[in-house]
Amino acid sequence: MKKTIDEYKNEMKSLITNPRYIVPIIFVAILSYGFAITHYSIGVDDLCFDRYVTGTYILSAKRWGTWLLYNILNIKEFTPFWLEFIVSTFMVIIAIILSAFLKKQLKNKINIWECVIFSSIFISNPIINHFFMYQSTNLAVVISNLLMIISAILIMENYFGNKKIGTYIISTIFITISLSMYESCAQTYLVVIFISIFIKLINKEEKNLFKFFCTSIVCLIIGILGYLITGKITLLILEKLGKRKPNYARTLILSIDKRIWAWPDEIRLLLWKRYFYNFIVKIMYDIKHYYPFIAFIIFSLIAIISEMVKSYIANKNGRLITMLLIIFSNLILIIMKVEILYRIQFSWILTTAFLVLYIYKIFENKKIFKYIINIVIVFLIIFQTRNLNQIFYKDYKRFEKEKAIANEIAMDIIKETDYENKPIAYINTLDMSQSNNEDIESIINWGVGAFYEKGTEITKFINNFGYDFLSISKEEYEEVKEQYEVLDEETKNKKIIELQDYIIVNLEKY
Repeated sequence: MKKTIDEYKNEMKSLITNPRYIVPIIFVAILSYGFAITHYSIGVDDLCFDRYVTGTYILSAKRWGTWLLYNILNIKEFTPFWLEFIVSTFMVIIAIILSAFLKKQLKNKINIWECVIFSSIFISNPIINHFFMYQSTNLAVVISNLLMIISAILIMENYFGNKKIGTYIISTIFITISLSMYESCAQTYLVVIFISIFIKLINKEEKNLFKFFCTSIVCLIIGILGYLITGKITLLILEKLGKRKPNYARTLILSIDKRIWAWPDEIRLLLWKRYFYNFIVKIMYDIKHYYPFIAFIIFSLIAIISEMVKSYIANKNGRLITMLLIIFSNLILIIMKVEILYRIQFSWILTTAFLVLYIYKIFENKKIFKYIINIVIVFLIIFQTRNLNQIFYKDYKRFEKEKAIANEIAMDIIKETDYENKPIAYINTLDMSQSNNEDIESIINWGVGAFYEKGTEITKFINNFGYDFLSISKEEYEEVKEQYEVLDEETKNKKIIELQDYIIVNLEKY
């Protein structure tokens, strides 16, 4: 295994020291993440380190790996620039490792410019924004997926190499740790395994591939069991210490109330139909309105059609089946959760980059199409960097608007009320329809009922700008509701309403 690691080191060194590779990659990374790194914005969960890192909320979701990672690095508060820079650096590192993997496995079948294409498409995929902007988990997402990729590569190299049991043990430990940071990285693991098999088929190495797949799945299952056992132990410890909190992370598969199984069959059938209907509607909306879905589908169709033709000519179906598995393994968690969860789609980033590389290889020896495909891919990379940049810019504009609203609320409270020792209650929500940011979640609207509390996160957001207002408890909020109901209409329509013991903020007036 030492020899294999040295080979990968040499491949990575050859990439990093090659200006034809590293300069374009750095350029693409700057175009993709530069604005997000230099212009911070506070969004959903970004101020929740008191819950997740110093508190136990993330432990209650069994993500003990994330909790350890952030505590070891002492990331216990919102950290602009530094954290975004680290995350984007890791995206580049992952691209380099994957490129080294492709170079080592494909040898002379892939050149440096094709590594640039793969890495550039990988780094700039706009779907990245869905985990990049969440500070409380973005580092955990990239680290967990990096460990999963390394685990899959180690298992592949070990199986077709020395077959040392110690390497399998190390890999399954990595898998357990990865899952404890973000469970969805299991999907990335499957994609890398299927890509490995596909490459073996390209190299005409067709022996023992099914056994390799079975070995990989066994390692994954052991890793999952390790994660479930350690997660259960974590919950028992929290229970014993009286520090277990509700699990607000969407970690369950088909997370429907267990009482559903006691309901009549016809009601359960209607509920399942509703879930799957909503799932299909959501997918169709994303296909119509969201570039990464469109690109993924188009590239997948081209790859499948190409492999169908090749399997018909060669009368062999192995490559076609493997290509289908690469593509459909990206849908496993989406189908199992019956909803679109963007942070499970790191594997989509990897698969899209691989499919683009695959399509490029189809046309590279066709004289006319070669130039067309070069132009198309350059345009695609430029389009992706611009798209990702604009998404970050939209979130920045949303933040600037909400920051102004937060300061306006604070100044109104200070000017119009005797706010000392009076908790703040919030009614209604902001009207964000004129912000052109409908696809970006409002932190103030989210904060109205976040964690099933009554505006705690809004008050935290406002206080972040230098204020010191008090949050309201659920019990106090019920009292506020009763007092609010008996007010006259003129008073109800005010921006700020001062009661004897509370302050009410009418968000729709902002």
